[in-house]
Amino acid sequence: MIGKTLLTSSHSAFGGMIAFCIIVGDTIPHVMTAIFPSLPSTPFLWLLANRQAVIVIFILGVSYPLSLYRDIAKVRQHSIVRVALLIGTS
Repeated sequence: MIGKTLLTSSHSAFGGMIAFCIIVGDTIPHVMTAIFPSLPSTPFLWLLANRQAVIVIFILGVSYPLSLYRDIAKVRQHSIVRVALLIGTS
């Protein structure tokens, strides 16, 4: 029973992580290139126009640090900011 629960919850978390990677990888490079058309030819900043680089940057810079918290209550403020940004951009 414990193994099945662990497998189900880890599968769900893995699916959420993959969905986050797909969404970030499909949107951020296009948005950055639309805002800054010369970005792909700029030294070092071209990484923000590269799909694979953006996924790695956001995973290491956003998802990984947030997953290190032992107490999920600390993530509440980040979630509130994200929801506010989503509502503000809608």
